[in-house]
Amino acid sequence: MLHHWLWKLDTPGHHVRISFLDFSKAFDRINLNTLLLKLIDLGVRQSSLPWISSFLSDRKQRVKLGESISEWAGVNAGVPQKTKLGPILFLVMVNDVIPPTCNRWKYVDDVTISEIILRHNDSLIQSDLDYIASWADANYMRLNPKKCKALRVYYFREQLILAPLTIGGTPLKVVNTHKVLGVHINCRLKWSDHVEEITRKAAKRL
Repeated sequence: MLHHWLWKLDTPGHHVRISFLDFSKAFDRINLNTLLLKLIDLGVRQSSLPWISSFLSDRKQRVKLGESISEWAGVNAGVPQKTKLGPILFLVMVNDVIPPTCNRWKYVDDVTISEIILRHNDSLIQSDLDYIASWADANYMRLNPKKCKALRVYYFREQLILAPLTIGGTPLKVVNTHKVLGVHINCRLKWSDHVEEITRKAAKRL
């Protein structure tokens, strides 16, 4: 992902517009029927589907606080976390999130989309955000606009003025740095923020 951005920015007059997406309660919202249809579309053997359905069906949970324990309650959606199959099934669920114009990178529930824009050209990333939001509604999932972030990477001398990105009418917060899979990415694609965070953690442990 970083290589792609740096490679494109080698061409003068280009800048990168990035959106880091966050699915609200991603693992807990997976709809079993929708998931099974996606597995069929991917060509999963019919004999495996009842086994997967059984793994996800008739699950129960309860809460313990001190010595008090609640009654068992049924769980009618989602996949169990901290299992081998859970992340794989989530990947199947979001496998067809393919924005029409922008590049995308996914790692389990971490989704990043970006576009390379020639200076003074129009940005198209908002249409892709609208597409992903519609996909989420159709698949019984939900984006959390308060946790989704926007980041701009450019090396122009003057400040870049762009219309805000929105999800469901809520504008995304524009940040100068964002943490992706443990790596702090800043708006100049320099490593200073990441190195500072690593040294801060090391100093705290010492």
